[in-house]
Amino acid sequence: VSTQSTGFQESLNHHEATPKPWPSIQPSLSPHEKASLHQNGLERLSLGQLAVVLLAGGQGTRLGTDLPKGMFNFELRSGKTLYQLQAERIIKLQSLALKAFPQNKSTCIIPWLVMTSEATDAETKKFFSENNYWNIPKENVFFFQQDMVPCLDLQGKVLLATKTTIA
Repeated sequence: VSTQSTGFQESLNHHEATPKPWPSIQPSLSPHEKASLHQNGLERLSLGQLAVVLLAGGQGTRLGTDLPKGMFNFELRSGKTLYQLQAERIIKLQSLALKAFPQNKSTCIIPWLVMTSEATDAETKKFFSENNYWNIPKENVFFFQQDMVPCLDLQGKVLLATKTTIA
């Protein structure tokens, strides 16, 4: 939080509390338990019982772009976008599930649910199409838009993006 004195900062100061450390949520698993969970996950994937959900509603404004963050060039050595990296992980998961459970070839489909926003929907769909969905069958990719909720100031008043548009 900035050290500048603002109304927002003053409001925060009135409600500050010392944060408590998060308790560990990582259970201690034996190698056998980890292997069992891994196999179970691969089996569920091979049976088409799991999906990947990508929350892709945010714009990259803090990165200096109006594009969806998944399209942003992070200057990785590979030159890949976040969307492409995610697609490659889905393909890899599907490959691992098929290798472990080849008898489930007909059901081993991992749906990719991509949540966009009003601001990112059209650009995201276009980018996926232009990149041939990174070799994931188009019928396995599902787009849906997040709901819009108005922004409120600290007094509970609705903020406007423009004179006629709620922020």
